[in-house]
Amino acid sequence: MTRGIYTNWIIGGISLLLIIAAACYLWYQHQTSQHRKQAAETNILLQRWKNNKEKSTRTPAQSTTPTPEKPITDPNGAQKDISTNEITKTYTTAAEETDNPVALRVSPYGLGEFPEIPAYSDLPQNWFDYDHGSKNQELMARVMVKLWQEGRTPVGTRMSNGLVYVTFPNTLIVSWGTEENPILGTRRYAKSISWCPEAEGFQNQMKGKIIYEDDFPSRFKIVEHKNAGIDPHEYLDLPQ
Repeated sequence: MTRGIYTNWIIGGISLLLIIAAACYLWYQHQTSQHRKQAAETNILLQRWKNNKEKSTRTPAQSTTPTPEKPITDPNGAQKDISTNEITKTYTTAAEETDNPVALRVSPYGLGEFPEIPAYSDLPQNWFDYDHGSKNQELMARVMVKLWQEGRTPVGTRMSNGLVYVTFPNTLIVSWGTEENPILGTRRYAKSISWCPEAEGFQNQMKGKIIYEDDFPSRFKIVEHKNAGIDPHEYLDLPQ
């Protein structure tokens, strides 16, 4: 009889251990499920990252092109629109960094054959051997080429509302505002300015100040913004 009691105790103890072990296993599964899920998601993301990295190493580098810069507003409220000066340097750099350039004889944007670049211009002779990145960028490049063909010397361009604004040496493009002064009367001040490279010193000197019409040195030609835009399709005789 005593032996039977011991046997029952042993069987009960084993059953209790099995119940405790099962409870512990269920608790472990519950507590670690979130961590296992996060680990699985991490592995998926890691694999995607590796795939993207391998794909990027097989993708040829794209050349970069300049984009129009946004107006800058000084503390006194006058906007200063800095043009994309020396646009030719950007294209030249992009061309030099391209390993396998493909010669282009006709515009990929439906603008026809590329114009001939004057040898005496500052423009690189292989300027049209590379895709300029967008139709607007190519239009600006074509405008610069035609200006050089006409004997003018543009140093940069930007595009706004479909019009091309060209930067010329010693020339500032200004949008005017008016101010009523009880002593001095009506005065015009610059709401926005497209600067030329030669005006850097004057620009730094007037930084943070309202620039009135009389403040501009006489060496600069002032062109009103509303008269400065060039319709590229009309100027180049290209269809819209």
